[in-house]
Amino acid sequence: MEKQDQKQQIMEILHKLKRLGHSQMNMHISGIAGGEFSMLMGIHHLKEHGQAGEITVSDLADWSKTTMPAISQMLGHLEKKGLIERRPDSKDRRRVSVLLTDKGEQTMECAFRRFARFVELVVERLGEADTERMIELFSRLYKAIQEVNESGCMNVTGEEPIC
Repeated sequence: MEKQDQKQQIMEILHKLKRLGHSQMNMHISGIAGGEFSMLMGIHHLKEHGQAGEITVSDLADWSKTTMPAISQMLGHLEKKGLIERRPDSKDRRRVSVLLTDKGEQTMECAFRRFARFVELVVERLGEADTERMIELFSRLYKAIQEVNESGCMNVTGEEPIC
């Protein structure tokens, strides 16, 4: 296969996987947009995996690589839906903590159960050997993408590499 064909196929499959992943999660959680679900995931992730103490709006902006105004707007939508609560710091009004409400926790638990079942069904269809191979290749793909992103060789406009 020619290099150009390989690049095109990689771009197509990554795009399809992204769309499929978003539609899969959104299909199971009605009334929550993909970005909102990602924000709930961020809050849950930071809480579960090493974020000591309270989670702030700036923590979420750093985690999601999103601007503070965009985060604040999304959190407003989630708050209206009763999924999160924002608490201003009593000593520093600029600092706002974010936490999942009981409804937000239940939503995430439901999403994780459904997604775990989805993955289980996919693994059943792939079989053990292909699943192991997929894990190895996806891990290598993730590492390669991370290395390219961290290298600074791509500018933010998506133009040709600058290195």
